[in-house]
Amino acid sequence: ACVYMAGTVKAASQILQGIGNTATVCDEVFENERARFPRYIGPSRILRPYNAKDAAMAASLRVHEIEDLAFSKEEKSKEVYIRMFEAQTGNLVVSNLRLMLLPDSSLLETSEAKRRLVKPILTMLWEDVKGFNYIANNLIIQANNTGDHPQLKFSTEAKASRAKQKLEKLQGEFGSNKRGKIAGAITSVAKGLRIKINMFGSSASEMSGSKAVSQADEETGEQQPPPGIA
Repeated sequence: ACVYMAGTVKAASQILQGIGNTATVCDEVFENERARFPRYIGPSRILRPYNAKDAAMAASLRVHEIEDLAFSKEEKSKEVYIRMFEAQTGNLVVSNLRLMLLPDSSLLETSEAKRRLVKPILTMLWEDVKGFNYIANNLIIQANNTGDHPQLKFSTEAKASRAKQKLEKLQGEFGSNKRGKIAGAITSVAKGLRIKINMFGSSASEMSGSKAVSQADEETGEQQPPPGIA
């Protein structure tokens, strides 16, 4: 009887241990890994068939948040994924605020922790985009106030041409989006500082000029006549 009871207790203990191990494994899977990205629902709020690429690119925008300090938290939260362009040099993600070029591997990582390790090749705000052009199968993004013009290589010239046309259309829609409230405040502060610096610089120049004249007079032994006397 004692042997029977001991065997029953051991079996029950092993069953409970197995249930505990299963629960732990399930928790790790559900908390840290996803079978797929969350469904992307556009601004129209229309529920469309699941698109894995759009879901992946929308998730990338959330992971790689805008780092520009001119954007407030509220403005960042209003960023909306628009579409993506697949090129041989990566995936160009387009939102209402910026363009972001990600490597091809960004489509494969469903873990947010691993996606954070996939760094964007390029991030450019719409405000900083001057226009688009293409040479052969290379799409050129023309930037404002800089000589750096990033390029995307497509498989054919026709694809590069179509991408240029679609991006120009999107630029017409979103290109007027500017840095927001914080940018205005920063600009005002910077402008005020420039005025103060200029005033200080002018005062310093006048003082140094007067000091130089006085020093020259002392060296030559001459005295400047009073104002109004030639």
